[in-house]
Amino acid sequence: MTVNQRIGELIKHLGLNANSFSKAIGLSSNSTISRIIKGDTMPSYETLSLICKKYEWVNISWLMFGQGEMNKDSIITQDEHDKEIEQLNKRIEFLTELVETLNMAVREKFEKDK
Repeated sequence: MTVNQRIGELIKHLGLNANSFSKAIGLSSNSTISRIIKGDTMPSYETLSLICKKYEWVNISWLMFGQGEMNKDSIITQDEHDKEIEQLNKRIEFLTELVETLNMAVREKFEKDK
C-alpha cells in the first residue's frame, strides 16, 4: 500500500470525503487531496505535516511507510500487554467470586423463603 492509499484509508476511517478532509486539515482546496488519493501526485511535506498536526493519534510510520498500525495509541509493548492481561485476569477473578457470593445469597434467600 502506498502513502497515497494510506491517506485514502485514513479519510475512509474518519468517515470523510476529500473535501471535508481538506478543510479539516486546513487546505483551502480539495484538489490536492483528490489528486493524492487518485495517485496523480505524492503528498508534500506540508500536507503530511497538516495531517499529523490535525490527527495526532495517527502513527507517522504507518502513514509514510506502512509500518505498524494506523493508530499510534494501539501500539503497546509486550510488558504493557502482559500487565493489561494480568489486570484483566484479576478483574475476572473478582467478578467470578462476586457471582459465586451472589449465587450463595440467592440460594440462602430461596431456602429461607420455602
